[in-house]
Amino acid sequence: MKHAIITNLDSLEGLDFTPTVAICFYIRDDNVHKAYKKVIKIFPDITVFGCSTENSMLKDRHATLNFDSGCAWILLEIDNAASEVMLFEDKKPNIATLKKIIGSDRNYNIIMLASKLHFDISMLIGQLSDISNISDIFGGIASSHSSRSIDHKVSIFHNGKLLEYGVILWLLDTDSYALHGRSMHDFEPVGLELTITHADKHTIYEIENKPALEMLESVIGDIRQEDIDSFAYPLTIYKTDYKKKCISNGGIISSIRSKNREEGSITMFRQVCIGDKLKVSIPVTLDEQKVRIAQMVEELRFQENNILFWFICIGIERYYGDMERVFLLKLSKSLDRESIGLYTAGEIGRLAPECSTGLQNQTVTILSLASKD
Repeated sequence: MKHAIITNLDSLEGLDFTPTVAICFYIRDDNVHKAYKKVIKIFPDITVFGCSTENSMLKDRHATLNFDSGCAWILLEIDNAASEVMLFEDKKPNIATLKKIIGSDRNYNIIMLASKLHFDISMLIGQLSDISNISDIFGGIASSHSSRSIDHKVSIFHNGKLLEYGVILWLLDTDSYALHGRSMHDFEPVGLELTITHADKHTIYEIENKPALEMLESVIGDIRQEDIDSFAYPLTIYKTDYKKKCISNGGIISSIRSKNREEGSITMFRQVCIGDKLKVSIPVTLDEQKVRIAQMVEELRFQENNILFWFICIGIERYYGDMERVFLLKLSKSLDRESIGLYTAGEIGRLAPECSTGLQNQTVTILSLASKD
């Protein structure tokens, strides 16, 4: 599978292949429009999509993108007969319609990119997973330089169209392309399992019929805003609406995004429901981290000539500080594959082969793409 990973589009005319798909991760919305015009001028039949990001990563280093002009690109020669890119603008994909489009004669893997949504993306992931000929789903939620804010501006991009709300699904035929992935985090749940008794979308109002903030502070102490900003309070969420349950590494990690002391509420990075369970989570030991890295490397290195897509939570850098670079460098050197990555406000993947796919925070989710030719 011919491909090129670049940050400078001046090298486009020197490519020795004709790309059919281009994926871009960009810092500023106006930059991607300019870059898109340059790409389609040279390759008019190409499909272009992507999303905003706080920053990017290439191979074993951070590609610190220039704020005024930064875009990271991967251009691929993909068989159009085995690939379909679908854009859903500001609405939930109709599963019945999607089933008709997908058909039943082929099996697909999906890479998903999303921005802000008016529906629970976790439910969409679950419904897509229930379609019999969808094998796996991976992806991420767009981020930006202002992702700490509840009202931060993020976007997705598809063939010249920039959207603050929407979701992109890239379907790849499993007969032509192999897609494998793994999510990893450095936390483990501890203590009592608590039940969410009042919640609305991302906000938890009551836990065990008590104000959510009061209940959590009785367990972990005063929750400070500066600690929230550094993603210091990851929670393990056990969803009640999942048909499948993760049986390795517990539930799904999600982070507290803000607190409201007057309401006694906390707001999460992902939507929650009444009846969901949660546990406080703490960092694992260094030995356990090494085990988890080894497991991820074993699963992703078995293919040759594969490309790695990294979805790195914005919370990892804020939680670990300078040690984040050490952690990512260690993982990247162990994998030793061509890579392109972005920073996300949510990652879609599985924590182990036996786990169901879910939306998480504070993970590194890596997927391997290779041609079966």
